[in-house]
Amino acid sequence: MTDATERDEDRALAAEYALGLLSSAESAAFAARLAADPNLRREYAQWTEDFASLLAGTPDVPPPPGVKSRLDRRLWPDDALPWWRKLGLFPALAGAVAAVAVLFLVNTAFLTTTPTLTASLAATDNSLIVTVSFDPASGIMTLDRSTGAQADGRAQEVWLIAGDAAPVSLGLLAAAGPAMLAIPAELAALLPGATLAISDEPPGGSPTGLPTGTVLAVGTVAAS
Repeated sequence: MTDATERDEDRALAAEYALGLLSSAESAAFAARLAADPNLRREYAQWTEDFASLLAGTPDVPPPPGVKSRLDRRLWPDDALPWWRKLGLFPALAGAVAAVAVLFLVNTAFLTTTPTLTASLAATDNSLIVTVSFDPASGIMTLDRSTGAQADGRAQEVWLIAGDAAPVSLGLLAAAGPAMLAIPAELAALLPGATLAISDEPPGGSPTGLPTGTVLAVGTVAAS
């Protein structure tokens, strides 16, 4: 297999991983590679940024009036209409089922919710401030640059520094708007109490797998 073919396959895998299209086994294998391969992390970060930009500013569009009644007629023609709908019981039954489901989910969430992890990454002069939130349930880290901007022709790369270990790249900030990064489970376990840092890097991120440019902002991860 040529290098070009491998790169094309990795690019396709990164896109499928970003969209959640891989099987659980494929996703776990890709996440393991992601933790060890900075080139693959840059590819994945680019896909997440591209996909996020497609939805930016897209408003919710309510369905046109009458869609529900037409759908009901197609699903349940008059001669096959379920008895509970003929008696008008469906809304009541649906409401009762929904109420029980909501109660169950609320109780379950109350018992099992894992605290969200947060951090505020700031430059010494506050010229760059990035708010970070990590949801352990989804494994998604959201980073929002509230102050500052990315320099023209440069990238801002996010690094995890746990204890005395070498920095590990988590991905790139979006050029504009929030960035959403999928954090592999083995890295997510290191987040509480760890340091996050942002460095100035060439387009696409550090070519070495370690920070090469100026450290722009740092912060500590804590449970909210």
